[in-house]
Amino acid sequence: MKLQVGMKVKIKDDKGYLEDSGKIKTITADLPDFNNKRAFQLDNERGATWLIEDFSEFISYPHLTME
Repeated sequence: MKLQVGMKVKIKDDKGYLEDSGKIKTITADLPDFNNKRAFQLDNERGATWLIEDFSEFISYPHLTME
């Protein structure tokens, strides 16, 4: 399923994500592609760029593949 603004995602539970590890966040903006990959802003955080590989699951549809 193609990720869109307003959808909730879970950040991977990994110490590399520091305080965001395992948290559920809302996609608040599509950003320009980052290294030819879709990029997102979460929870209106300025200066933070998130990619699909940073997410462990799509909360509303955990069994669907994120695009």
